Amino acid sequence: MSPRTIAVYLFAVILCMSVVAQSGPSNTPETNAPPSGSGTPQERRLTIVLPNADGEYIAWVQSDAGRFVADRGMTASEGKIVLPVIGDVAGQSVYVADRKSNSIASVGLAEVKDNLWTLKSEDFRNIFEVVIRVEHEGTAVRDGQVVGRVGTLERTALVTEDDKGRVSLFNLPTGEMQLSFTTKIDGTEQTIAGPTVGIVKSPNPSAFVMEISEAVPVVEEDKPGEPVATANTPAPAATPNAGGSPIGQMITGLIALGIVGAIGWWAWKNHRAKIEEGLKAMGVPMDSQPSDSDDEDSPHAPAYSRNQPIEQIVLNPVPMDPAVSAPVQVPIAAAIPNPRLVSSSGQVQMLGEESIEVGRDAVWLIGAPSLETASRRHASFARVDGGIVVSDLGSTNGTYVNGQKIEGPVTLSPGDVVQLGGLVLRYEE
Repeated sequence: MSPRTIAVYLFAVILCMSVVAQSGPSNTPETNAPPSGSGTPQERRLTIVLPNADGEYIAWVQSDAGRFVADRGMTASEGKIVLPVIGDVAGQSVYVADRKSNSIASVGLAEVKDNLWTLKSEDFRNIFEVVIRVEHEGTAVRDGQVVGRVGTLERTALVTEDDKGRVSLFNLPTGEMQLSFTTKIDGTEQTIAGPTVGIVKSPNPSAFVMEISEAVPVVEEDKPGEPVATANTPAPAATPNAGGSPIGQMITGLIALGIVGAIGWWAWKNHRAKIEEGLKAMGVPMDSQPSDSDDEDSPHAPAYSRNQPIEQIVLNPVPMDPAVSAPVQVPIAAAIPNPRLVSSSGQVQMLGEESIEVGRDAVWLIGAPSLETASRRHASFARVDGGIVVSDLGSTNGTYVNGQKIEGPVTLSPGDVVQLGGLVLRYEE
């Protein structure tokens, strides 16, 4: 079938469909508003004006006593979010999270006046998400409950087997958080005290590992190639094969193709003049009748015969220079993007090529909590073999990495918490 014939058929089908659409009755209701007296709860619309257009905002409403759910809500459009609110506002709050800065703002619905909440940057006081992974000897713990306390505030998260030991705590203030884990050991529920970690504002969610020394049930090792579900994210449901068997799909496709061809033939036979007029307007030449087969004697056919031998192409051999053709291996030096130390109160110190010493005399740490517990020359941070290594300088209160006191140089990983006495620093890249 030639391209011209295909174009004719397609145009005919489109023309028939447009005629049917114009002549057929409309089933579209004039309004989708619920009928009066239907008992539908009154809905109000809350407009949230965002502080800037650079964030990745999401907003939702939930009960103050409800479980915090982070995978729902409305996204921003043109610097604002219009959020539907249904029912009584008592005991409910509206939350706006900025995933880009990992921060969150909230207000009680009863405090919002005239259905308008204009946000400022300083309203995003709390940390949106903190990730906790619970392990026993390097393997994810199967089930239990993680509890994080910052002052008098408490956040909890249930660990299930599908979570692979990884859960998230939401809407936390900055400061030091005491972790604990509750699970059943030999049929008895026990609460295991965990480390104290520093919660600081960071674009990426802070991640901490809570190592459980007690013998607790763990998750079986993942099979190679098996996907691992992330914390608090439901696994995708299995999608049934809507098209049936491959043979059924092929038969359905052939029937559809036959119907389209029949419609095109009928349209060409009964509305040929109109179709030709439309094709000419589209730039398709109509100086000859479309043919249902490609004719070898057509003037548009290639000027060669199938029986004509194909001319062999011979390339002149070019001698290869071994010095040029030999592969060259270029060593690539490992690089750390932006290594830095972040205090619990938000101060940041970038780590360059030169090693630095950190202690209570460090200017960049002025005002940091528990600074007085650090020695004047407490610890050093240096680049070694492409990584950042921390070493204690004979301090009085010792240096700790993720709650473990170090006795020698230790290479840091992103997210590690370094404590100089009571001073809490977080290593990021």
